[in-house]
Amino acid sequence: MKRSTVVVFSTITVVPMLVIMVVIGGYWWSNFGPFRPKAVSRTAVFLRAPATGGPSGPRGVWLVCWQSSGENRCRFSEKDGATIFEGVFIPYGRKEAIPTDLLKIDTSKTKYADPEGVWINDLLVPMVYLQNGEVLILAQYYEKGALILNRKRRGEQ
Repeated sequence: MKRSTVVVFSTITVVPMLVIMVVIGGYWWSNFGPFRPKAVSRTAVFLRAPATGGPSGPRGVWLVCWQSSGENRCRFSEKDGATIFEGVFIPYGRKEAIPTDLLKIDTSKTKYADPEGVWINDLLVPMVYLQNGEVLILAQYYEKGALILNRKRRGEQ
């Protein structure tokens, strides 16, 4: 084979292989992580945002809830641990706060169940679904959230 033929053949073979490896690596990286920052509680869960269509790092927020002074509080944090929003949440249909050890967040329901969550600044604050079936609603929007849940329970949309 001539040298020019080898160079052309190598270019035709190697360049597409490199492109394929970069694309596959990018998609792999987008599903890897995130790593929990030191500022984020060990009980926090990561709510993944929908994919953007191309390879990129994971998008989303950290969410943790706890009981303090007779009320439930939840904090949303950026991937790096910086707090975006913190507020009081009220258990749906209950008067008393749920103890911290029972505040185990159901990530799939919290993330996808209520697209009509409340926008506060640039954050969509969802109702927080717990693994035991309880739901926490942001206090200042409790009536709106309770109305949505009442409709769902009656089978309306």
